[in-house]
Amino acid sequence: MERQWDHPPRGDPYHGAQLTYQIHTAATASISIYDSTGRRMDSINPGNPGEGSHSIQLDTSRYPAGIYMVELRIEGEPAATTRMAVVR
Repeated sequence: MERQWDHPPRGDPYHGAQLTYQIHTAATASISIYDSTGRRMDSINPGNPGEGSHSIQLDTSRYPAGIYMVELRIEGEPAATTRMAVVR
């Protein structure tokens, strides 16, 4: 099953980011955000969004400044990872 991030997280690095991903077949998706130490900061479970391109708005106002890893999982398996910067 092929899946990917459409592009890196983008938006206002001070307050939020838009996460856009592509799923090529209907499947259960989840997104986790990890800080630089590997601690999970957030988990988003959009459920079964269906085939196609999907976007989620992430509120980063409560995150400290830093670099975060954003992991997309499909059917519980790691599918794609990207980095996201939060600045203050």
